[in-house]
Amino acid sequence: MEELRALGVSYESMLIEAKDGGDEMDCFADISGELTLFELKDKEFSLGNAYSFGAKIGIYRPEHAVIVTTSHVGGDAREHFKRSLTADTYDEFGRARGVRRMRYVEGVQDLASALEELADEIYGTDAQTILRRLLPMASVDAGTVISAIRSRSKDDEKTIEEPAPTDG
Repeated sequence: MEELRALGVSYESMLIEAKDGGDEMDCFADISGELTLFELKDKEFSLGNAYSFGAKIGIYRPEHAVIVTTSHVGGDAREHFKRSLTADTYDEFGRARGVRRMRYVEGVQDLASALEELADEIYGTDAQTILRRLLPMASVDAGTVISAIRSRSKDDEKTIEEPAPTDG
């Protein structure tokens, strides 16, 4: 939670589900309007875990899914996600839906950099969307540019002061 807070995600935008005595936790986070589902595992993430996590992805439909394990993600689990997430990932209008890609964090030492990469992707997409909307409005015609330059030049001329006479 603290790593997400460092990236600007408020506590109100996070939900943690933990089971007593369990070796896993789920975390939902709203990162700039995009639902992210984290599976936090304190052991190897196996194929059995992949089936369970895949069901959660199907139910909650997050834009991003992240597996964080203190050990590693098994090859069979990776293969499962590779096959299942590429099948039927577009809606009837050809728009991408669901998880764009599965992210794996193996070892908590890599957590901060992995979350920074995820946040950078999300915030970068937001910035591109905003700029696509604003840049067409930012263009000005040549007359406005010349007028602004002339006005600026006149203002600069007015601020130039004659050097004060020296006794000498």
